[in-house]
Amino acid sequence: MKTPLKTLKAGLVKAKQHIKEKHNALLACLMHSEKISEEEEAWLDHGDGNLAEETVIVDNLDHASGYEQGLSHLNSQQESLVEKLRDLGKNITGSSIPGRKRKNSGPIDQTHTPARPQVKSKTSLKTISIKKEIATPAQ
Repeated sequence: MKTPLKTLKAGLVKAKQHIKEKHNALLACLMHSEKISEEEEAWLDHGDGNLAEETVIVDNLDHASGYEQGLSHLNSQQESLVEKLRDLGKNITGSSIPGRKRKNSGPIDQTHTPARPQVKSKTSLKTISIKKEIATPAQ
């Protein structure tokens, strides 16, 4: 079972994934000195495209001495953002959260793994660098 904080973090990840494409497209336009509409600018600065407040809330709850104590310090607007993140994070399975990896299901088949390139030993590299240091311009 996920803890409430993990649910919020999962909701934040899902929210970031949801806005990522539009957010990156608008930022690319701005980087190329292209104009964007006032609605798009408002979306980036104060709308759904700006997840700064949600990120700060989750970080504060993560660093609070207790989750419930951290919730008690939130105002009504922040509480509504927590509820939004909680709803987003409820239906996420553990495998869809970035950083989670599935366990290996069986042994690795060694016949299909690519061969590693041969790397020279460190001693041969040191010998080469010493020879370069001793060399004179006359040589």
